Amino acid sequence: RRWFVFPSFTWNHKNHALLLRAFAVVAAREHDVMLVLTGGEGPAEQHVRDQIVGMGLSGRVRRTGLIPRRDVLAIVRGAVAMTWPSRYEGFGLPILEAMSLDTPVLSSDAGALPEVAGGAAHLLPVDDPDAWVEGMRQMLEDGEERQRMIEAGHARVTGFTWRHTADCILDAYRRAAKNLPSDEETVP
Repeated sequence: RRWFVFPSFTWNHKNHALLLRAFAVVAAREHDVMLVLTGGEGPAEQHVRDQIVGMGLSGRVRRTGLIPRRDVLAIVRGAVAMTWPSRYEGFGLPILEAMSLDTPVLSSDAGALPEVAGGAAHLLPVDDPDAWVEGMRQMLEDGEERQRMIEAGHARVTGFTWRHTADCILDAYRRAAKNLPSDEETVP
């Protein structure tokens, strides 16, 4: 079977409702595709579960809850794409994790996500289920585009190593130190 994955707690801002609406359309056309929702229970948990049942997706959506990290990574690695429909993120590390696993990313265009994705993810409107349907269908049907996204994601994550981060921080300190007043100058 083929699957999409959303590795997130069920916090309200994560926007599971939009993803489930879009997935219902995809699932009606693609009979072998699943959606895997990993992550712990947040305030929207009951709404997510009710929506899965109400849309007739019980056999097509797997809600794993909290599972070991190695299992989450294996699920992400094997997915057609990772979906990330969040309404707000201060950074968006799971996007980079998916890219490092050679998994294409469909992400909302909200918060810091466009900057983190850096053009290596398909950015979709946070409240447009039709755009999410089209993004998921493209990942299922267009192998060349999927491969292009894998390569772009792989290139993107190279700038997010611990070594690169440390080098950037050291560079910032060096530049700041050059602008400090000398010992003879008085600071008001």
